[in-house]
Amino acid sequence: AISCDPLRCTKASHPRSPRSALQLGWIRPDDLHSALGSNRRLFVVDRNVPSPIEAPISATVDGKPWCSAVDRRKLQILHHAVQGAALVVLTYLTGMRPHEVLALKPGCCVRERITATTVRYTVHGRTFKHVRTNGSTKPDGVAASWVTIAPAARAVEAMARLFPDSDILFPSPDDSTIPMSTACASDRIATLISAANGIARSLELPESNLIPGDPAGAVTLKRFRRTLAWHIRRLPHGRVALAIQYGHLRFSHGSGYAGLATSGFAKLMDREEVTALRETVELTRRELADGGCVSGPAAKRLIDLVGRGIDFEGAYLTDREVRRIKADTRLKLYDNPHSYVACLFDPERSLCRNPRTMAAITEPKLEKCQPNCPNIARTDRHIARLAGEVDRLRSEAESPLTPMPMAQRIESEADRLKAIIDTHHATAIRPEAMKSEVSA
Repeated sequence: AISCDPLRCTKASHPRSPRSALQLGWIRPDDLHSALGSNRRLFVVDRNVPSPIEAPISATVDGKPWCSAVDRRKLQILHHAVQGAALVVLTYLTGMRPHEVLALKPGCCVRERITATTVRYTVHGRTFKHVRTNGSTKPDGVAASWVTIAPAARAVEAMARLFPDSDILFPSPDDSTIPMSTACASDRIATLISAANGIARSLELPESNLIPGDPAGAVTLKRFRRTLAWHIRRLPHGRVALAIQYGHLRFSHGSGYAGLATSGFAKLMDREEVTALRETVELTRRELADGGCVSGPAAKRLIDLVGRGIDFEGAYLTDREVRRIKADTRLKLYDNPHSYVACLFDPERSLCRNPRTMAAITEPKLEKCQPNCPNIARTDRHIARLAGEVDRLRSEAESPLTPMPMAQRIESEADRLKAIIDTHHATAIRPEAMKSEVSA
């Protein structure tokens, strides 16, 4: 806002001349020079005066408008925050690499109705990694597509509206004809986090709504692809879960989903699966080395697996080693925190399998874990979590707010879990006991 003492500019109309602008107390930036020359007054910029935009506020947070009005002074920050949000949504919901998402163009997302109730969204772009022609790299890459869901499509539409005259979805702030850099993208994400936290504080939302600082440092685009793979492959049937969550309708020869079989995403998921295995093995190995015990039908198999001398910790695994570990049927160890067990999957013994499709089973169905399955084992860490669940159930059953029939069922479940704990303490074995048996 422009003001001169003692007159403060408060009017929002646009006068036709510099003199009428002065009389109204409002001056357009392009009239400032003329106004100064004709009136010989000293004008100063008051940056603290709000400059609301006359636009309706339609978006809400918990039923309340996210702000009372959009301040013109904060438009650039909000623009950058929206760009950051679009980058996060697109990168996470497609698994695209940073340069792939930054090279997208307006209209890249195609909506296709498959059936009366099913819609498929496909993002068309280009991939650049390992793209070579006659031994030389191809800077323009090759065409590729990623199947995604509706939020990603809305992100593409928002960016096209934000930059209607640009041929790039995420143009550089210095040159709108080229994509922004990855460093600029990281800045946009940082602005998004700051703006989101500012909105949460202004609405007096609980602290849990704030985005905390990341101990790993700045949030960059390349981390979303790895995060997606982490969530997909940390549990068995991750590819199926991916298909359900993202609405994908087919796999590409069982090696990924949609068009990503050639973009290295399937290989990344395999690496995450092996990483989950090595972390579980090392965690169990340290636990047993510290005096921990193991119980359950597969207790001896678990002790044997972690004692085989396979050194995972701190080692980088090549692609060949990842394939070798995945092919080793003896290295099938899955942690099932929901059932408080470790599963040493053997399809011949598994109780979660469907006999009609047994030949195709390569992973356990953790959601159908059976307490009497020969493949399960429990360590002390599973029992500690189980004890915490028993305490929680007891507390819920004793609450005066819990109806009597429900309290009885909850108490019965707590008793069942307590029996598992007692059995563990009575039957658990240590690695030394197995060594003694072998010696004898």
